[in-house]
Amino acid sequence: MSTPRKHHYLPRSYLAAWTDTGTPEGRLQVLDRSTGRSWSARPADAAKETDLYMIDLAGASADLEATEIETTFGTVESAAAPVIKRILAGEGVPSGEDYENLMAFMAVLALRVPARLRWIDNILRAPVEALYRRLEAEGAFDALGDPELSAKVKELYDRGLVRVEIKQNARLDMMVAGIADILRLLVLRRWTVLRTGHSGDLICPDHPVLLEWTKRQAPGTSPGFGLQDTAVFVPLGPSTALLGLWGSELTDATLSPERVAFWNGELLGHVDRFIFSRADFAALYRSGCTDRRMDVCARWRAGAEKPPSFQPDDPDSGS
Repeated sequence: MSTPRKHHYLPRSYLAAWTDTGTPEGRLQVLDRSTGRSWSARPADAAKETDLYMIDLAGASADLEATEIETTFGTVESAAAPVIKRILAGEGVPSGEDYENLMAFMAVLALRVPARLRWIDNILRAPVEALYRRLEAEGAFDALGDPELSAKVKELYDRGLVRVEIKQNARLDMMVAGIADILRLLVLRRWTVLRTGHSGDLICPDHPVLLEWTKRQAPGTSPGFGLQDTAVFVPLGPSTALLGLWGSELTDATLSPERVAFWNGELLGHVDRFIFSRADFAALYRSGCTDRRMDVCARWRAGAEKPPSFQPDDPDSGS
């Protein structure tokens, strides 16, 4: 039997909520930030990459299968799918084993996406790049005794033509370790199910676990899953989302049209490449600018990443 090589970074069962039928057999709308194109697709044909979680057996333990991570993710998805389905049907935050399965699903969802895997690469690459800069500052390259070669090395590195290659297994090891850390922190939060009612649709970006500050912070301060004054927002479908806070739950679990548009604006501000939606949607940005689905497509086709006066670093997100 051939080894599956197309790995979904957003599960088909998860994306099914945004289809026209609410099932994996239905079709959802896809927006591509890199081209501004939009089209409809089935979940099976969306949010996937070749060999994304494939283990390099040449550098792994003998008892591992190349698809072990992909298989484990499938187990996590299967355990959480009925829990999410019941939440979409109207149930609240689950308890016991269902709660653990839901938290495991979100922890995996937070780190399995391509944007987070590139972030892991940058973390692993940083010490080597820091070492290069230190050697450069200390004049180590001048000690080569060949000024032309030394200048060429510096030029290639500064132009980004010399890259530190991250091994697949190192990337996956750090992803798995990070999932365990995030899971521990997600479990400790207080969660609320948010519903849109008739206030419009929530979208699903290819980086759907949104981590936000809830209070203004110093410029350049990044939120963390374990930090106070942060919120974790995860859309579960066009009409349902989860919000995780520290210490207390929201008293109002119904999103107004303005709050639906606000969260869509936040999700758009963190999109890596693709947006998935059921139909049209509204987005409200912190600058006060607004978008509809076709506005986003037109802007992306024109090469504009963000609407006029967009302020992604303003930490006053609210909840």
